[in-house]
Amino acid sequence: MAKRPKRSPALTDAQTAALVASVANLHHDLVPLMAGLKPQSPDYVALVELSTALQQVIRQTTREDPPWMAPRVWKG
Repeated sequence: MAKRPKRSPALTDAQTAALVASVANLHHDLVPLMAGLKPQSPDYVALVELSTALQQVIRQTTREDPPWMAPRVWKG
């Protein structure tokens, strides 16, 4: 019988970076969808819930806010 590979207790730095990039790309794709919907629509609410879940994943794995929540500095 083959042995199962030992499971890691956490993501590696490379895996975390890939996860953050993937989630940020997904969030980036959701924004235009949300912008075209009325806030009262069930689809909008579902997309907001998904966005919230994505934020939680990033916060739990990196202990930081997601990249799209970083303050932007406008140069004037």
